[in-house]
Amino acid sequence: CADGVGEAARFAQPSGIAAGPGGLLYVGDACNNRIAVGVPLAESCRRVPQAVGAPVWPAGPTEDGAREDVPYAWEVYVGCPGRSGTDDGLGGAARLTGPQALALGADGELRVVDGGANALRRVRPDGRVETVALRGAALRAPVALAVGRDGACTVSSGLHALAVVAADGGVRALAGDAGRKGCADGQGEAARFDYIASVALDASGCAVVADGNNHTLRRVRSDGTVTTLAGRAGQEGCVDGQGEAARLSRPTAVVCAPDGSFYVACGDRIRRVTTAGAVTTLDAGVLFGRLDGLAVDPAGTLYAADRGRHELWRLTPGERAVKLAGSEQVMG
Repeated sequence: CADGVGEAARFAQPSGIAAGPGGLLYVGDACNNRIAVGVPLAESCRRVPQAVGAPVWPAGPTEDGAREDVPYAWEVYVGCPGRSGTDDGLGGAARLTGPQALALGADGELRVVDGGANALRRVRPDGRVETVALRGAALRAPVALAVGRDGACTVSSGLHALAVVAADGGVRALAGDAGRKGCADGQGEAARFDYIASVALDASGCAVVADGNNHTLRRVRSDGTVTTLAGRAGQEGCVDGQGEAARLSRPTAVVCAPDGSFYVACGDRIRRVTTAGAVTTLDAGVLFGRLDGLAVDPAGTLYAADRGRHELWRLTPGERAVKLAGSEQVMG
């Protein structure tokens, strides 16, 4: 674990990533029990406002942040490296335990699946961490997370089900059965998943799920109706094609792009899936490790958290990968 600029920064299994305004990136650094923030360095060397938990590197939301050669500066945002726990608090006084999926809400609050703590946390813009008090059925081993415009979170439960956590902490089941795995389209509890690795929300509010062990991408409507968008259960591979004719390999992350399509991390590659289920493979110029987190900023730039190689990446408009932080040889 090390703060720094570019590849001098060190991470240990970065698992979740979220893109904020002005080029800011938030990363769930799972083994370091922290959330790190990355700021694109600007030539103007303006300083962002300093507050508890806020970055103090020279930065600014300028056009420089979109250039390929602009490095990122990284530092701890909340949590304390080397110390786990569930304490709420401000910045470094808060304790996290294996933060995984991240999602930034329209209200500026960061939602966090704190996997080791079996909890849903939120981080206010000033860096204050709070545990979301859940009313009704508790979540079981949450891993995946997406947040809607109304602040409600769609969260995995028991790896095989989805639940919706309202802004007030109320929980309702959406689809699948937390205690039963399988692969079946259907509605509500009749649907089956086998390891919900990641979830995203499209423009209509439907959930799109990376169903890892089924090698498929699934769509879940607000009434809990599940259909398969791409891939075929039990058929692993890397084949471009339409819907069931395409082959995916253990998808681990999914994110919705501004044009309505989806990026999906499969093995050492990133695939693009249209709303109609047409799958193509991006030529990123590098073979990734295990990508556990994908994020897209409002401009459509794609970012990836590489848990397998302990690195962070940005894909340029030409879909070539540029390393933003970390080292495959050195785990922080």
